[in-house]
Amino acid sequence: MDIKVGDIVEYQDRQYRVLRCAYGFEKKLYLFNSFNSVWAYESDVKLTKPIEAPSLKRGDKVIVNDVPPCEKTTSNGIWVSRMNNHIGKVFEVDSCMNHEEYGPLVSFDGLWFRTYHLEKVKDYDSI
Repeated sequence: MDIKVGDIVEYQDRQYRVLRCAYGFEKKLYLFNSFNSVWAYESDVKLTKPIEAPSLKRGDKVIVNDVPPCEKTTSNGIWVSRMNNHIGKVFEVDSCMNHEEYGPLVSFDGLWFRTYHLEKVKDYDSI
């Protein structure tokens, strides 16, 4: 199984989003939902919905989609309160990285965002 950051998994009969991955003897996942957070081994969870994050590069334009309240917490490792001001707005990607623990991230306006919170803005030709 190859569960990644952003996927939705089932653990102990509850749905969680994977927010971090820790690699060691056995892969551990940091799981988060509206009620709690927990570390679990990848072998103990069931993938219920794989994330479909956009493939992004420097210069791409993106819109920041709304983020569930349970993910708008500093304990998730990425979110800071001033990111709330970016929701629904378009930005140009400055930098991209695939972080070992936090997964694919892009930066703009001095902040790092998870790619599954973003939507690539399509450029259309004008007639």
